[in-house]
Amino acid sequence: EDETESVVLFTSLDGFLPNTAENDSGTWINRIPSNREFSYFYKVDGKYMIPDCRFKEKDDFGSENCIYVPGL
Repeated sequence: EDETESVVLFTSLDGFLPNTAENDSGTWINRIPSNREFSYFYKVDGKYMIPDCRFKEKDDFGSENCIYVPGL
């Protein structure tokens, strides 16, 4: 079975600085403020990844980011 080694969250809240998630008994956790809209993506084991998300936008590198919208 393939185990995830690292999950890093990048958001527009801080200029897309890396925010390393913590593994809590197999669940990756990263807490950030969620009271305003922001764009985000993940790197899982060093590979770009966006989850299934309702809203997306094109980024400056030919890919996409998810958009978190509070209350939706």
